Amino acid sequence: MNKALRQTTFNLEMDWPGLSSPLMVRRSGQRAGFVTLSEDVTGTDDGAIFPRTGSMELPVERWTQLIERDLFGLRGDHPGVSGRVLLSFLARRISSHGFNEPTRTFSRQSAPEAASNLAYLLGWTGSSSTNTDSWPPERQRVPS
Repeated sequence: MNKALRQTTFNLEMDWPGLSSPLMVRRSGQRAGFVTLSEDVTGTDDGAIFPRTGSMELPVERWTQLIERDLFGLRGDHPGVSGRVLLSFLARRISSHGFNEPTRTFSRQSAPEAASNLAYLLGWTGSSSTNTDSWPPERQRVPS
């Protein structure tokens, strides 16, 4: 983490499936490996016996899994597709030149990373079907 960002906290307010009010997500430079959520959105798959209430802190890796599961329907292994990259296609920064290229979320993003995630967003599954009567193609879900 850049030394100048250690005292900075980043906030994101976003809609989340199943919540009636926006979810607040915070990440601090002092604890860059963790995010704080205003509500528990982990669901029943985290091993908790009772539902949690109030804000909670979780590792960035777990946050990425929740983004993949709840926002993009990704379950299990999905090589080349990342929830954080998928989300970055939907929330870009003008100051980082995020809109300069429609197929990349930032100017130095690798072509393979951008292509695999963009293909998922557009519903391209890699099948050889060329039927254009049913556009957009249905996204195939990875079995859990």
